[in-house]
Order: sequence, then C-alpha cells, then structure tokens
Amino acid sequence: MRAFRTALFSVVLAVLSLFLSLAVFADIERDGKVVIAIDPGHGGIDGGSDAGTYPEKVYNMKLAQYLRDCLNEDERFSAVLTREEDIYLHFVPRVRAAVDAGADVLISMHCNTFEQSYVGGCTAFVSRIEKYSAGTLAGMLLDAISTSGIYRGRVDTRVDTGDSLGVYYWDEEHQWDMPGRPDLGIPSDYYSINMFGSKFGIPAIIVEHGYLSNPGDLAILDDDDNLRAIARAEADAIISYYTGHEHVFGEIEIDYPSNCAYAGTESRRCVICGARSGISQLEENPEGHFWRATYYSPATCTSDGYAEYVCQITYNLNQKGDPREVHKKQEVIPATGHDYETLEDSQPGHGSNGRLWQRCRNCGDEILEIRTGDGHDFEEQSYTPPTCTEPGSRVLLSTVCGFISEEVIEPSGHRYEVTEDSEPTHLEDGRHVEICAVCGDEITEIRPAEGHSFEEESVIPPTCTEPGKKMLKCSICGDEISEEIPAAGHSETEGPDGRIVCSVCGEVIREASETTGSAQPDDPAETGESSGDAAEENKEDEDGTRKTVIIIASAAAAAAVVAGIVIGIIKSRKAG
Repeated sequence: MRAFRTALFSVVLAVLSLFLSLAVFADIERDGKVVIAIDPGHGGIDGGSDAGTYPEKVYNMKLAQYLRDCLNEDERFSAVLTREEDIYLHFVPRVRAAVDAGADVLISMHCNTFEQSYVGGCTAFVSRIEKYSAGTLAGMLLDAISTSGIYRGRVDTRVDTGDSLGVYYWDEEHQWDMPGRPDLGIPSDYYSINMFGSKFGIPAIIVEHGYLSNPGDLAILDDDDNLRAIARAEADAIISYYTGHEHVFGEIEIDYPSNCAYAGTESRRCVICGARSGISQLEENPEGHFWRATYYSPATCTSDGYAEYVCQITYNLNQKGDPREVHKKQEVIPATGHDYETLEDSQPGHGSNGRLWQRCRNCGDEILEIRTGDGHDFEEQSYTPPTCTEPGSRVLLSTVCGFISEEVIEPSGHRYEVTEDSEPTHLEDGRHVEICAVCGDEITEIRPAEGHSFEEESVIPPTCTEPGKKMLKCSICGDEISEEIPAAGHSETEGPDGRIVCSVCGEVIREASETTGSAQPDDPAETGESSGDAAEENKEDEDGTRKTVIIIASAAAAAAVVAGIVIGIIKSRKAG
C-alpha cells in the first residue's frame, strides 16, 4: 500500500511539473521545518469518555506526547502540543496555538466510545473544505493505527446541523458562519477543530484511535508499549507524507484574510502535500467585520428604519472560547423617499380640467394635481331661488360652445328668531316661541307650570259618625284648600249585657232582643241539608225577622197615634 502511494505521488509530481510553469520548486531544508501541531483532546474538567480504564484525556495526552517525541527526532520536523498540562482549553485557543506555531497541520488526538461494546475501530474526521481537508494524510494515520490490531475505519466529514440561529454556512471570502445564508457557500463542519482550522488556514484532523467501550480496542490502548508503537507508526506516516516527494510550491496565497479580530497570513503551499513556505502576516484590518442583523426594522418612504448588528466573526470566536468582546453596532436607515409612477397626465382644455395622477410604487401614496381649464363663459338663462325647505335651480349657457349647465341650489334652511321666551311659574305655563324670519314657520315649546306645593296645615279627625277635615296650604303662594276625611264608622262589639255597642264611642247599636228569640238552625251535617240550602233558609229567616220587627214597630206607632187621639177627645170633653 505504501509503495503504491509513493508511485502515485511520483506520477502526480510529473504531471504537475508539466503544467505549473510558475511554480517555485524548493526542498524542505530551504524553507525550514514542517511544523506539526498536536492537540491532546479534552483535558482538565473535561475528561472526555469515561468508558475506559482511565478517562479519555489520559490516553489522548500520552498519544500526543509520544507522537511529539517521535516527530522531533527528525530534524526536518518540529512538533508542538496545544497544551502541556492537564487543563481544559476551548476550541479557539487550541487552533490559535497551532497558528502561532506556524503549523502546517493540526492533529487532534481522541478515543471514541459507543453504547454497544461490539462497535470498534479507528476513524478520522477532516474539514468539508477541500483546500483544508488533508484526507490523504488522515487515511495514512488510520493505516498506521491499524498496525496495532485496531480495526481501520474510514475518513469522514460531519456537517453542522445548526443551532437556534439556523444552519451555519462558510465561504472563501468570509470564512465565518452566517445563519440562514445558504447563498454564501456550503454548510460548515460540525466539529469545531475542523471548522476553526479551516477558518485560520490550517488543515485540522480529528483522529479517533479506537473505542474505549470496545474490550479489544481497550486492551490495546491500555498498554503503554502499544501507545508508543501507535505514535511511532503515526510519526512514520506523517514523515512519509511530507517527505516522500520533492515539494512543489505554488504562488503566494492568503491562508485566511485579516479581520477585526486577527491579522491574516499568507504563504506558499506545496501542491502535493500542502506544506507551507514563506509564511508572512498581513496588515491588520480592525474594520474587517462580518455583520449579521439581530434586529431589523426597514425604512419606509417617510420613516427611518433601524437595525442592530453583531459581528459574526467575534461572535463565533466568543462562542468557542476566545475571550475578546463581541462587536456590535446600531444603524439608523434613512427613509427611502417616495418613488412615484404616473398613472394619468392629461392637459386642461376649454370647459375641462386636466389631471396629473401619480402613485408611489413602494407605499401606494398618491398625488393628484388638478390643472384648471379655461372654463366656460356662462350666461344665466333662468334662476329659481331656493326656499327654506325646497331646492332652487340655476340654468347657465356657455356663450363659447353652447354647453348648458343646470345647477341645483340646496335649500337655505330656516332662519329662526326667538319671539317669546317665558319661564313657567307654579300656576302658569311658560312658552318658548321661534319664528323663521324667511318663511314665518313657527316652533312653540310649552313649558308646563310646576303646580302648588301643598303642605298639611291642620287636621280635624273624624268620629264614628261625623267626617273629619284636613287643611292644606301651598308653601309657595299661601293658597289653602280643605279635604274631607270620611267618618270612621262604628266598630261593633258585644257588651256584657248582650247588646251590640261601638268599641270606640260606646253607642248602643242594637239591643239584646234584636239578637235573640229564634233558635239556631240545626247543623246541616245532622239534618242532611246541603250548605247551600241552609244558607238560603238563614237568609229567609233573617228577612222574616226584619219584616216582623217592622210590623211590630208600625203597630206600636199606630197604637200611639190612636192613644193620642183618644186622650185629646177626653180632654176636650172635660173642658166642655
């Protein structure tokens, strides 16, 4: 396999030599050492996977140190670690350590884990950006690891699925994520080491050396001799990749552009392995922002808009551990002004007006300008004046064109004047009278009198047989009136001697003889008579009693008259 790759590199070199007439050929000794940045994954409070005998960070650090030592044995290479101690670093500080070292590649050392223990093998992840993918070197590293007995997996990429702001995108010009802007390029890398390596112009490879959750892989990785052997194999692969050919350096190109956070760099890259030569720093660009709107209110034709922006470069860096402040700005967007289109443009003439009618294409605002024509030279032909309630009319004739215009004159309406305005008293009504000064139409409003306000002056109470009297007096004018209070009537009650007397005045109403003398009728229930028949008989008895009393009284009166006559006759005889 290694011999095949060497042969392939030779063929590629021969082809490129024919076409790259401007290429600069140089060997590695002329341009200095190949710099390899090695990143021990996780660290400090981030132990990584805990599926192995030790936390993942322990395996990662050992592999990184062993690989560094192996590479530094070769004078053509300089290997540096992104961290020397057991501390946690965010992603940006890791990548910036590689940038500051002038690294040609960044290799991040990791071990994997999975829920099912039968899953095992080594894998690698490279950037989705072809210029910084280093896929060939990643494959050679997996070949080297597989010499230990760990299954050789594949080299892969992983796409960023986005966050609350939407899917990220990456392009050559900006090299920074911009949510919701697929027009800028392809989706960026999911893993931050790959993504920020590409942003800062360094191929970054994540190497998963095996699964700590797999018993076979773990048995190999738990042995320090195996770890040293893996590191030696990886070092040989790296040395072979960068020295197995004569470097062919292209023109100077920008590794990453200067921005508001960092000055960029430029270099020449070997067209075969990507090793850099002649690295130099670009001028700083403090205004090199990449703005993303977090709030936007658009301007209208008449009102200013407003926007708030965050610099996506410093935002991305801050998210991944760079301590610098996120750059922000606000902007007032001037009103756009109307953009009118003409809907009508007619000129005035005799007896007709012209119009200029325009409408704004943006907001629909309209302007209507009336262009007054010469007008008709009218003479009045007839006139009917309006009344208060009926319209009038006027007929006009143009002496120029003969046009007849009939004008309807609206009714003038009543013009009322107040002719009487009197307030009511308590005895007399008031009046409000208005009369139209034009037609004499009259409106009369009667304001009713308030009337007397009587108060009680004195009271003569009624008796049982005599009516009483109440005297009332008007509190306004003093007029007096009296009201009769009906007699109260006797209140009958039975006295101790059986007579019926008034309980109020004590007057005898009926003697005892008037209430006795006739036996009470038998109980209807005992006699078998109906209650209706009994009531009828009681009524007849009462009527008979009244008749008997009347007859007796009449007889007594007649007897008294006769006795008087007899006494008179006797006295006359005695006198004679």
